[in-house]
Amino acid sequence: MSEGHEPREQSTVENNVLSQPLILIENIESIMLELFRDLFEDWGYTNLLFAHDHTEAITLARNHDCDLAVLDFISAGGGTGYGATETIKAMYEGRGGVAIIGIASCGLPYAEERFMGAGADAFVSTPFSMYFLRDVVHRFLPVAGTPRRSL
Repeated sequence: MSEGHEPREQSTVENNVLSQPLILIENIESIMLELFRDLFEDWGYTNLLFAHDHTEAITLARNHDCDLAVLDFISAGGGTGYGATETIKAMYEGRGGVAIIGIASCGLPYAEERFMGAGADAFVSTPFSMYFLRDVVHRFLPVAGTPRRSL
């Protein structure tokens, strides 16, 4: 380090983001990703990753230390949310785990059973109430502003 240059301290905003849970949200529909972003930010969570398909979600999960993943049943890249759930759960064994919420249309028979069988921790059927989703999220994450779990 050159003389006269002190290390930059992180801002309060940066510290808040780093101390918040990291949430991965995957959905084929951009409008749904925007909705999830708005909801999670309204609830105080700003440390968010977004994926448009299961392949991207798996890559992001591999490269980041996620606390929660919200995975859709449908993916533009093929496969199902069940396969992505199994893959991500397996990657996080020994890493402290990750909570997964599976999301699927209420018209998909056996979706909840299949997501839960693949290792999801919860299931939300669309359409859903934002209050119901918030309550499900709060089962796995601290209320926004509290420190992340240590791994």
